[in-house]
Amino acid sequence: MKFFSFKDTEGPGIGKDAERAPAYIRFFKTYFLNFSKMVGLNLVYVFACLPILTIGPATAALNYVMRNFSQDKHVDVLYDFTRKCKEYFKPGLLLTLFDIVVGVLLYFSISLWMDVNLMASIPGVVRIVALVVLLFIAYLVICANFYMFTMLVSFELTLGQVIRNSFILAMHKIGRNIAMLLVNGILFIIFLLFWQIAFPVYLACVFTFCALFNNFMIYPVLLKHIALDNPQKKEKSSVEESIFHDTH
Repeated sequence: MKFFSFKDTEGPGIGKDAERAPAYIRFFKTYFLNFSKMVGLNLVYVFACLPILTIGPATAALNYVMRNFSQDKHVDVLYDFTRKCKEYFKPGLLLTLFDIVVGVLLYFSISLWMDVNLMASIPGVVRIVALVVLLFIAYLVICANFYMFTMLVSFELTLGQVIRNSFILAMHKIGRNIAMLLVNGILFIIFLLFWQIAFPVYLACVFTFCALFNNFMIYPVLLKHIALDNPQKKEKSSVEESIFHDTH
């Protein structure tokens, strides 16, 4: 089996019966029918993320490919991944820097409020409230990242609109966000606890598994709340689908 194909031809896709199947069935069918491509792409993604600052562009490209898989659209895995890495290098890099800055600020803020010695003069109730607020912000940041990169590669939005819309969806789509947190979080915890055993598996398939799962969860939401909000603008992949227009 080849990991990648450079032939610009349509694949067999998923039949009409499969399209009517529940999303979780289509997810597993899509993943395992394209398993060799998923493994190859996972390895390429890990390699592309080795310089930390390229995590954003690589994640944008990964989500572009996974979005197409989730929608049963043709994608040439290596070619499209490389092309989108280049196309979204700058915005992907800026999103990476945004995450790093916010993550560092949250880490030191939470550490500060948890330090009993430094905060000894502050009432315990105040410290608990501050920690709850900070943890809620951390939750929003994590959930917003589920949406950011797919939104970036799918719609003609500014970076500010992408970030704002992602945080809005992070606050409103609680059920889907919790599902994604559970799946991604459980796999992350397993890696932390058993990394010596789990490392080869993660190197081979976990990133594409999570990205495909996330795109099955979020892309219908993006089409509903972003693509259909305003009929004046168009989705990048189709001139027939409208996208969000920023209003003040």
